[in-house]
Amino acid sequence: MSDEAMRSLMSECKVQLGPAPERRTDPETARRVYSEYTKIYACLVNLGYTPSAPPSMDAFVEGFESGELGWHPYNGLESQFESFAEQLRVEDECPPWVE
Repeated sequence: MSDEAMRSLMSECKVQLGPAPERRTDPETARRVYSEYTKIYACLVNLGYTPSAPPSMDAFVEGFESGELGWHPYNGLESQFESFAEQLRVEDECPPWVE
């Protein structure tokens, strides 16, 4: 799929879904997200990948509270996947989202 086609599909989705819900940025939520992200990090390492190391919890919470997207264990990992199918398999084993 071309970049232009992907952008078009993303635009359509945004129109259909509407604005994203407001993200909670309180310290308790930040600590919970950090805990889940470090579990994802460990899962990726156990599969043999080398994601970027997590920052300290304090640094993560500070960035999270200010609204920064900040560190995520999947950031920059795309280059380590040999194919999209491999990425999907890894995401199935180590889901990249926090509920």
